[in-house]
Amino acid sequence: MFVYFVFSSLIFLEETRWTPASLLFESNLPSESRETDISKVVVILKELEGEAGIPPKIRENAPLLFIQLVDHLRPLSENALQSLFEDSGSFTELGRKMLLDALPLVNSAPSMILMQEMMHADRVSEDQIDAWLQNVAFIKNPTENMISALAVNSIHMK
Repeated sequence: MFVYFVFSSLIFLEETRWTPASLLFESNLPSESRETDISKVVVILKELEGEAGIPPKIRENAPLLFIQLVDHLRPLSENALQSLFEDSGSFTELGRKMLLDALPLVNSAPSMILMQEMMHADRVSEDQIDAWLQNVAFIKNPTENMISALAVNSIHMK
């Protein structure tokens, strides 16, 4: 007669609980101050453009910098966003692309107004316009100001 003993060598240290999450962009970064100015955005864009010739695709902090960029763009007014995009000539092509990629993720009324103005002025490509319009459909909790900004600008731009 054989007696078999089975021992488990697995020790569960911590139970991991997975929570469902949406695929929408949401920043979890703490905001020290909601009075973000353009200079902080410019510093982040310069870091994204690359330091000492290292492309951001190679650097591991590029996604975090992009999240910070979006987070710092959120509280900016329409005039501040407009002046930032008018001065975007001082950035490299990569910096301008990062700025254009971040704009639809800002999800604020000023960003919606600027997006529409840039579309109607033919300052962005058709691919970028398609990406922006697809993003508008997935805004989680649009505010009344965001919807009215889109509606009012659509009427005035025709």
